[in-house]
Amino acid sequence: MAFYAVFYHFLSTRIKVLDAIMSWIRNGDRITKILWLNGPAGAGKSAIAQTICEMSAQSGHLAANPMRNSPAHFFSTIAYQLAIRSTEFKIHLEKIVEQDPLISTKAMDIQLQKLLLLPSEHLGNGEPIPPLVVIDGLDECINENKQVRILQLISNAASIQGFPFCFLIASRPERHISTEFQKEYISQLFHQISLANIIDDARRDILLVLECGFLEILENPIHRDSMHHITRPWPSQDIIEDLASRAVGNFLTRLQRAVVATGITIR
Repeated sequence: MAFYAVFYHFLSTRIKVLDAIMSWIRNGDRITKILWLNGPAGAGKSAIAQTICEMSAQSGHLAANPMRNSPAHFFSTIAYQLAIRSTEFKIHLEKIVEQDPLISTKAMDIQLQKLLLLPSEHLGNGEPIPPLVVIDGLDECINENKQVRILQLISNAASIQGFPFCFLIASRPERHISTEFQKEYISQLFHQISLANIIDDARRDILLVLECGFLEILENPIHRDSMHHITRPWPSQDIIEDLASRAVGNFLTRLQRAVVATGITIR
C-alpha cells in the first residue's frame, strides 16, 4: 500500500510539473524566454524533458533537442534540426553555409549569430507559440566553462527584441550553473521549476516504510528468540536514514518507469 500511495503522489506531482511547463510554452504573453528545470539526480528531469519533447513534436512546436556533450557543435546541431523542420529556415541557412563553409568550426558565439539568429530573422513572427529548444542535461556537458558559456550566449540572444525561440533547460542545480542564473543579466529572462521537493518527499516516505518494516521485524513473535538480545532501537536511526538516502534514487527510477507504463498524457 505504501508504494502505491507514493506512486500516486509522485504521478500527481509529475502531471502538475508537465502542465506548468506546457502552460509556460503556450503562453504567448510570457516575458521569459528560458525555463530552467532543475533538481538532483533521480528527480526525473530527463523523463520530463523527453515527455515535453514528445508533446511539443506532436503539436509541431519542437524546434530542436540537441545533444549536450559536444559544445563545439551545439548551435550547429540546433540549426541543423531547425532546417529539417522549416523549409524557410533551411533556405537561408544554406546561403550562409555556402558563403562560409567552415562556419561550424568557428567559435560558439559566431555559430549562434550566423547559424541561428540570422536565418531566424526570416521566420514569421506571428506564431502564438514560439519554437521550443529543449536542452536536457546541460550539467553533463564535458566542460563547466562551456556550460556557463552556452547559458550566457542563450541568455544574451533571448534578451534581443523579437527573439523567436524559447528554451527549456534541464540540469542539476550545480553551483556554477546556479550562480550564473542568479546574475542580474539573466534574472529577468528565465522562469524556474525545481524538483528538489520530489526527492525530499520520496526520502520521507521511504524512511517511514523502513521504520515501520524494521519495527515489525523486531516485534514479530517469530523473531523473538533471535532478536531479544538486540540493542534498541534497531537499527539505529542513523542507519535507517542512510538506507533511505541510498534507496531514494533507485526508488524514484522505479516510479518513473511505472509512470511511463501508465501512458498518461497532458492535454
